[in-house]
Amino acid sequence: MPSMEDYMHKAGIAGSVCAIVSAGLHPLDVTKIRMQNQISIKYKGLISGVLLIYQEEGFNGLSKGLATSVYRELTYSTIRIGAYEPIRYSLATYIGHDPKYTNPFIKVE
Repeated sequence: MPSMEDYMHKAGIAGSVCAIVSAGLHPLDVTKIRMQNQISIKYKGLISGVLLIYQEEGFNGLSKGLATSVYRELTYSTIRIGAYEPIRYSLATYIGHDPKYTNPFIKVE
């Protein structure tokens, strides 16, 4: 089994990449949520909604909640991706299969 440091390093990189992607897509998420919560039709589409929010509120309108989204993605993705290999290795060892060649979709009999 590879060292725990290798897993932690890979998990940290993966969590960081997920956080960067989340930050890039955050304006679309803000617009989607506003479209879902609107009572009268103000935002007619995703792109026009992004442009309207930017015109009315500027970049601050599109970045509301950005820090929370990035922190959530950092912790959630780092744990989710970092725990996958050790859990798969432990389950394969537990049922008696070679962890190197075990299908990730382990079927316990």
